[in-house]
Amino acid sequence: YSSKRDAVIGTMPFGWDSRGAKQDYSDYSFLTESSDFIKENFQGLWEKEGDVVYITVDAVNDNLSKDELKEFVSHCKANGQTPGVYFSPFATDLSLDELEDRKVAGTDYTFSDIVLRNDEGDMYSPVNSRYPLDVTHPGTKAYYKAELKELISCGFKCIKLHYLTHGALEGDFYNDEIITGIQAYNYAMKDVCKIIGNKVCISMVTSPVFPYCYANAKRICGDTYSDIKYGIKFANKNIGFNGKFYTVPYFLAFMLKRFLRDKYLQRTN
Repeated sequence: YSSKRDAVIGTMPFGWDSRGAKQDYSDYSFLTESSDFIKENFQGLWEKEGDVVYITVDAVNDNLSKDELKEFVSHCKANGQTPGVYFSPFATDLSLDELEDRKVAGTDYTFSDIVLRNDEGDMYSPVNSRYPLDVTHPGTKAYYKAELKELISCGFKCIKLHYLTHGALEGDFYNDEIITGIQAYNYAMKDVCKIIGNKVCISMVTSPVFPYCYANAKRICGDTYSDIKYGIKFANKNIGFNGKFYTVPYFLAFMLKRFLRDKYLQRTN
């Protein structure tokens, strides 16, 4: 498989992701206000270094209606920004009871039917609070296909795919021709890339190091607010294009803190 997505990005991408600021509590007002804030304070500088500015809704898709998602996309485009969104195709954070009760839309499968199991038929314990799905199961394909098409129909031009490592775990796969976890991962990622197409940027988070060919960008670390030195150290000479894809850190909290400090000093001096 050969990725042909480099042209989607253009030159060095810059952007903002809602996760570091508000975790799971972002709403439409906060997201659009953040888009405006980026335009007023950062966008001119970023556009000098690269030609793409991304604003990404991270892990709060369910907080917004489809109409709000579309309006957010329009708001970003009006601000000269590229709208991005989040999806986890190979894992679910449903509870055990919800796995039994929740149907996969458009199918007769429940999520319990499509979770990954071992050779004894037992489910795996949650990894990062999420159950891995059997990525070779037709119910899993129906799940991620419907979700991805919905997001693309809203007009998003970048999709942050999270917890992809769940799709590389070993198990007893629905497809008997798949033996190993990496085989399963390749099987599913080729399908995901086909659904997304080459006009939408793919940013990978918590994903296998290899194979690398499905990504336009990959997260290389997650810095923390309590230790900004970690983020500074890891970002040094590690952000940019490596000839295959763009490498990006996560929150870059140290940059935001510096900006807020400077703004505060301007007001107090």
